[in-house]
Amino acid sequence: MRVMLVDDDARMRQVLARLLQTSGFDSVAEVGDGKEALLHLQSERVDLIVTDCCMPGMDGIALVTALRARGDQTPVIMLSGQDDPQLIVRAIRAGVNNYIPKPIHPENFFEKIWQTLGATRAIAM
Repeated sequence: MRVMLVDDDARMRQVLARLLQTSGFDSVAEVGDGKEALLHLQSERVDLIVTDCCMPGMDGIALVTALRARGDQTPVIMLSGQDDPQLIVRAIRAGVNNYIPKPIHPENFFEKIWQTLGATRAIAM
């Protein structure tokens, strides 16, 4: 399963990538903002996108809006450190499939991934 991590915080991307790789995910693409994600998706298909909400350049909501506008229905999980119900509503309206508040807990992270993908699987940790 190919996952793209979109976050301006390189350490966050590294932590999430390590979690995914140690849990059996085949490949993890890491990019720093929505614009990079859209460029990457022109040449490579992924099965899941995990994106931060607030990033300089193109944020997560703008990324999802752009994806859905071009007909891309790749499942998207949004991460955010902001506890703002209006932000969650905006994300859902844009087409986000699931939402995870920061700080991220591995059990919740994987639960949301499998929930989003419509699968059940034991978490290998």
